[in-house]
Amino acid sequence: MKKIFILLFVISLNLSFSQIEIDKYRTEIANLDSDIKFENYWKQLLDIDQNILVNTKDHKKADSISSSLMVRTALLFEIHGDKVYKPNNLVPILNLSHNNISESSIVFWTILEKCKMVGGMIDTFGGTFPAYQLECVSLDFYNYTLNQKEKEEIYPDLRKKLNQIKTNGIVTALIESYNYQKQLYTLKELKSIGKWSLQSFKNEILDESFEFVKMSDNNIYIKQNNKIQKLIMLKKRKGVKIFKIENEPFGWNYELLKNGTLFLKDDKNEVLIQYTKA
Repeated sequence: MKKIFILLFVISLNLSFSQIEIDKYRTEIANLDSDIKFENYWKQLLDIDQNILVNTKDHKKADSISSSLMVRTALLFEIHGDKVYKPNNLVPILNLSHNNISESSIVFWTILEKCKMVGGMIDTFGGTFPAYQLECVSLDFYNYTLNQKEKEEIYPDLRKKLNQIKTNGIVTALIESYNYQKQLYTLKELKSIGKWSLQSFKNEILDESFEFVKMSDNNIYIKQNNKIQKLIMLKKRKGVKIFKIENEPFGWNYELLKNGTLFLKDDKNEVLIQYTKA
């Protein structure tokens, strides 16, 4: 049965990988009426994550699979309540860590808080909660690691910021985030404004790089590999431009100097990274 389910999913994906069949998911989840059916459904979602999503190289298809998994997880909670989640369930954690659409990560945070109320694997997976989960959000938005001893003291504040974010419903917000991501794929790059080496730690320069680019909608984006995130200009003064990533959750920003020097700063205006030009 498991192999048949995955095969049907692959066929559906190949036919229409850009669509999330929310009505179908809502119906099949509403028909779950026993603990064993809940357990089997979670296992099916885990199989898709482990056997399809992590092996998908096409980023558009990966976004579609990831978003559909997050939507189904959210629907399980929405329709059946917190009872649908058991302490040994890793699926919601993997939904977050294998997602590449930044805004979906913060939309999904409410689900992780529900899991935390139940407890279990989420308490210790990747470190004491919320270390791993905050790390996923930070890397997803800023490519900055929170896996540093001195950063543990800010975990409560970052968690509070995520819990204060309001949406018009988790499922609706996930669909909106995914559809917006599809729109970004249609943009064309016009020119590069600057290019820097990627740094997740202050003193560790990686082989990868990222850019500020102007796209065909005449907005500025931060680009790394196939992912772009819209930048909002907060301030412009002589020799300095300050940007933030659209819908970023922590209040951090990028400060770009006229000479091309770029900083990532936190909400207290402290320098997290001074990037090296690539």
